[in-house]
Amino acid sequence: MSIAVRTRALCLGVAVWAGSAAAQEAPEPAPAASDRAAGEIRLGPLILTPRLVFGGLGWESNLYLVGEDDAGSRPKVNDFVVSGGPGLGVRWPFTPKFKLDVDSDLNYIWYSETASQRRLTGGVDGRFVLDSSPVRLSAGYQYRSTFERPSPEIGQRIETIESGPVGSIGFALPGRLGFDLDVDYRDAKAPEQDDLGGVIGNEVQRRLSRTTTTVRPALSYGVTPKTRVFVEGRYEAQRYDSKTALDADTYGGGLGVRTDADTLLPGEATVGIERYEPAAGTTPPRDSVYARVELRLELSPRTRFMPRYRRERAVSLLPTLGDTQTVIREDIGLSIFKELITNRLDLQVTLTRESAQPDGDGLVIDVGSGVQAVARDEVYYGAVGDLGYRFGPLRLGVMAEWRNRSRTLVATQTAQGFRLGLSARLTPH
Repeated sequence: MSIAVRTRALCLGVAVWAGSAAAQEAPEPAPAASDRAAGEIRLGPLILTPRLVFGGLGWESNLYLVGEDDAGSRPKVNDFVVSGGPGLGVRWPFTPKFKLDVDSDLNYIWYSETASQRRLTGGVDGRFVLDSSPVRLSAGYQYRSTFERPSPEIGQRIETIESGPVGSIGFALPGRLGFDLDVDYRDAKAPEQDDLGGVIGNEVQRRLSRTTTTVRPALSYGVTPKTRVFVEGRYEAQRYDSKTALDADTYGGGLGVRTDADTLLPGEATVGIERYEPAAGTTPPRDSVYARVELRLELSPRTRFMPRYRRERAVSLLPTLGDTQTVIREDIGLSIFKELITNRLDLQVTLTRESAQPDGDGLVIDVGSGVQAVARDEVYYGAVGDLGYRFGPLRLGVMAEWRNRSRTLVATQTAQGFRLGLSARLTPH
């Protein structure tokens, strides 16, 4: 069944189910206008939350993020770019405990001269939610199309489409115990792009086209009313459309701690061990440490720091040397929010470092003189600064973005790119 057919079937199923539920139980009475959250629009039983995100207007110096040595295969290109689009949140409360939540958005990226890089992307996430203590259930469907660089070693944006059902179940057990189970199925496709030709381009597309089934159970305990520790498990099965040799299962588990938003240091930190096991059995399994950290530090009412860290094993999007096709990815980031002078003027800064370390002896790449086997690691640095002023729900800003990709043993493959321009965001709530 095609993605378009599945999407239409989902919309029909949502309408039938919602109509049935609304007929069986009286809808939740709409609150008075004074009880409405800022930006909400009431339309009968529906609660709508529109928004508009203007991604930017400016100049980009290196569309394909290539280095000087790439001139023989792809020259540097700079262009004028505009991006942005609307979003809409929809809530339909059938009863006080049962509702439908839908969030959707569209984004169009337009380049003045480079027509091949123009894309309309977006997505929708629709879920039925039943919150009836001590049980919470959710079930729904996700669809999203993107046009971005899928990993540090890929300099060009690639179109991908992901879709599939999602679900979760949670129990509040006796005492301070809780149990949660998240399940999702993701079908990813990378349609052919005319300007992505060559061995490497075709290989990346084949490695992006796959299905992923993920099951994540977790048992938690409330140490305090605002802090929980948990033990989690993880099982993931990846199956590839045309690269069956990459089929593999990943399973493992870890420990973590989660704190509420009103604590001194809200966020979550998890560390564990996972095993990557190729389904074909032709290569030995690999054990590795995985970790996730996301924190929010309020240094003052005007200053906020949000550090994050992620480490995991993933399939390389480029062929690797050695007996496995995986890399260890490490992402480190820091977001800073600072109000300046008044609460209307603010500075937002995001810093990132992403690395890909092959398990084998290196990756197979094209450095401008044909396909070669090169032993090296990939490191990507990024920095974004946005100085803006808020006019009620509208924020206008001046932004600058810097990107740098380096390959440790191929000095000529260092590539830099800049984006300078304006930003705008309309968020009624």
